[in-house]
Amino acid sequence: MIRIVHSLVQALGNFIPLRFLIFVLGSLVLIALAFHAAMATGIVDASWLHH
Repeated sequence: MIRIVHSLVQALGNFIPLRFLIFVLGSLVLIALAFHAAMATGIVDASWLHH
């Protein structure tokens, strides 16, 4: 969804600061998803999150 919004901003107005913000948000979501997948597969020990 974030990639779609990024593409729409690029196609319709190409306001660079907004595109950059959307890119950063998308990157943060991707990092969170990768971390969650690593926790689910046991690659990352996330016991420190549940004190």
